[in-house]
Amino acid sequence: MPGLYGSIPSCITDLPNLHQLIILETSLSGSVPAFTNHPNLMTINLARNHLSDSIPSSLSTLPKLNYLDLSGNYLTGTIPPQLVHTSSPSLVLSSNNLTGELPKCYGWVDFSIIDVGNNQLSGDASFLFGKQKRAVNIVLANNAFEFDLSYVEFPDSLYGFDLSHNKIYGKVPDSLATAVGLWYPNLSFNKLCGELPQGGNMGRFSTAVFANNACLCGYPLPPCSTSAPAPV
Repeated sequence: MPGLYGSIPSCITDLPNLHQLIILETSLSGSVPAFTNHPNLMTINLARNHLSDSIPSSLSTLPKLNYLDLSGNYLTGTIPPQLVHTSSPSLVLSSNNLTGELPKCYGWVDFSIIDVGNNQLSGDASFLFGKQKRAVNIVLANNAFEFDLSYVEFPDSLYGFDLSHNKIYGKVPDSLATAVGLWYPNLSFNKLCGELPQGGNMGRFSTAVFANNACLCGYPLPPCSTSAPAPV
């Protein structure tokens, strides 16, 4: 609906029985509505509009919100805590101008999908991973996240992740080779170093997955030399 202009009508927030709000690819501008009294609202998809300002913290009061997609807008500020509450939610905030760090409480959320790529986020995001998590896809690409990957455990449910173009350091953990569901990782353009794990999934992955790091070596990259630098 590219011909739709103006702001999202405030009367939308007066619909307590609303279950889904989906407005995609319009020229709507202004702020994301401050939903409060919506006990049944499960899906908000306002992707690829011209929305600006910050993400309203009132979204954290929606008890059934399971899918939130605000990607492809001009949103600024930090990410509020507890935006989603239900089991295995999806949170998509990519391609905005968000800053700051991910709320630590997101480490307690068992996301199905979380995509915060193409923002200006920083700090630690390792708490999104864990052997017992049920995540399918995690996208942190094109930010300034900085954490040690060495002890991260990738869950078996994980189908893909994109950590490229950050400041992630350490070595690539053995769980990359053992997470049985993993097909599409991306660790390129970081500060990783050391020998890659071998066996398991590693035959699935091309050199592009590991390109432009500090000093990675081992299949599918060239072999490690005996004088290879130690991991940072």
